[in-house]
Amino acid sequence: MTETYRGPDSDRSLGDLAGHLTTEIGGLLGDHLQLARMEISDDLRQAGKGARLVGGAAMSGWIAALLLSMAAAFGLAEVVETWLAFLVVGAVWAILAAVMALRGRKEIEETDLRPEATLDEISRDKQWIGGNRS
Repeated sequence: MTETYRGPDSDRSLGDLAGHLTTEIGGLLGDHLQLARMEISDDLRQAGKGARLVGGAAMSGWIAALLLSMAAAFGLAEVVETWLAFLVVGAVWAILAAVMALRGRKEIEETDLRPEATLDEISRDKQWIGGNRS
């Protein structure tokens, strides 16, 4: 004799079960959206703090570079004509700026802002749902 399992939901209709499943899936999606929101928010907060620090350093560095460039140009002007000394110092800064711009662009292109934890959770949920269909 074969016995059929009758759990707590065995008396519910198919419509009730489908409604419950829809509610659960909606809650799951809401949880994933909340996780993604929190993950992105934390990343952006950290990036904002770093950007402020880099901005302050850039301003200080710009002033230092300006003063040191003037000193270098006037020092070099003791050996060559003043216009040529300033041209050499300016060319060095132009080359440095080009190198930094290229490296910065490469770093930006390599940045990945995808919410990895959320995507992993969604992938696991898809596998779990796919495995429980049969």
